Amino acid sequence: MRVFWLVGWLSLALPVAAAGASSQVEEAVRKAEVLEQVMAPDIEVTEAAEPIDEQEAQSVDPQGSDPLEEPLTCLARSIYWEAKGVPGHDMESVANVVMNRLADERFPNTICDAVKQGSEQPPCQFSWWCDGRPDEVVEGEVYEAAKEIARQAQNLRKASITCPTSVSQAWLAPGRLTSSNW
Repeated sequence: MRVFWLVGWLSLALPVAAAGASSQVEEAVRKAEVLEQVMAPDIEVTEAAEPIDEQEAQSVDPQGSDPLEEPLTCLARSIYWEAKGVPGHDMESVANVVMNRLADERFPNTICDAVKQGSEQPPCQFSWWCDGRPDEVVEGEVYEAAKEIARQAQNLRKASITCPTSVSQAWLAPGRLTSSNW
């Protein structure tokens, strides 16, 4: 009989507790928005862009020769030139470095600016950018793989939830990683 009463009380209490948790989340979001407005009133908050799909990513800079103006192009070229000829994990590591720099106030806050940093005053952050050689892609399949990794990195940065993998967490929350396994 006690079990029956316990189950009955729990079935009544759980919806109330869930409603309380939901209202706590809403209140926390509201407080964060107010705090953000007080602490950074001059900073304009923009909505996250839509994720980039595979077809869209492959249509950007298809030959690997466009000017470095689009974030996907800048990130893909960095991945390509810094890690071409090596396995995918190295390409992911390059993407990780660029995306982590965006979260650090010591570095520029756009992908292209982070990639090009140092070209005005050495040292360059990425050697391929300042080596004096042409920056056009010469291996199409490798560049397609680099663009796919760049697309994933940009989409993870735009995501509103964290993923359970260490690489994704590095892209989403760079300050939370204290050590890496690579």
